[in-house]
Amino acid sequence: MRQLKQKAAQWSSGEVRISRSRPGKSARRATYLPPRVLIVDDDALLRESVGLVLSGLCETVGLSSGADLEEFLENTHADLLILDVNMPGRDGFELCRSLRSRPRWRSLPVLFLTGRGGEIAYERFLAVQGDAYLTKPFKRDDLVETVVRLLPPEADRD
Repeated sequence: MRQLKQKAAQWSSGEVRISRSRPGKSARRATYLPPRVLIVDDDALLRESVGLVLSGLCETVGLSSGADLEEFLENTHADLLILDVNMPGRDGFELCRSLRSRPRWRSLPVLFLTGRGGEIAYERFLAVQGDAYLTKPFKRDDLVETVVRLLPPEADRD
């Protein structure tokens, strides 16, 4: 069952069913799924940890590389992308730049969650048009608040 808080949405596992009535029609049952957040990081422990922190808020999918991300996005949708900067192959900045160049993924919110701090990294983040930037180690509450802020409203989800 979905529980709403003032600025945060809490989701339980599974789907949520809400009864709505439309003018001139009887009430019907609609199915809503929680938002889908992709966690792209080559560190399996970090993917699992972030997934556990967000487990009551959204569905999470962990991916270990940019190649996995591109394959996954070709076959399904996502509501938010959490991206590491330092990964084998294409780094997070290159992946974000590639997504921003495609109309289908241009508006996908991107949160960089990285151990790379400093002014140069932040300037690159701005250049690729990321939406938020958190450095590791991060506070659990900061991650949750940022994800809630970046998730699109239910009506705007695929």
